[in-house]
Amino acid sequence: MQIRTVFLAFFLLGLAACDRASPISAQSPAPDDAPEGRMLVDAGRGRIWTLTREGLFLQQVASAEKRAIALPGWVSAGPPYGGEPALALGPGGDVVVTSDVLPVLWRVEPRTLAVVVHPITLDAHRDQDVGFTSLAYSMRDGAFVAESTVPKARWRIDAGLTRAERIGQ
Repeated sequence: MQIRTVFLAFFLLGLAACDRASPISAQSPAPDDAPEGRMLVDAGRGRIWTLTREGLFLQQVASAEKRAIALPGWVSAGPPYGGEPALALGPGGDVVVTSDVLPVLWRVEPRTLAVVVHPITLDAHRDQDVGFTSLAYSMRDGAFVAESTVPKARWRIDAGLTRAERIGQ
């Protein structure tokens, strides 16, 4: 685990040195100690975010120290009741975390690491427990794009994290 983390850190620092206008992000399985989690790499800030069933963790590449970030009221059901919650890097370096069973997002401010809870108003399926199992920021649309498993749908979430519009299946 330590060798893998160090290798990843050096790789990320090399990528961060490239001439890129926005941070690099990747969503993939988390390290071996959190196989059920997801990982998000913010090379521009030297951070690795990991989301597990226990919550959100931040690792600074320079120190390799992990820090838990509390997500007030965060709920994740996981399979078979839901999918897996997701996390995404926003345009300003903020990290956004989903619930897989509730239309709520948690936004982590990049400088202070303060967490703001954003209940989302849905334009459809208001009578169901809709959560988001994938999430990505679209620079072209200036909004987040998400997917839900129940119901199976694609959503456009405004940049202010207040409203979700169903855009497809």
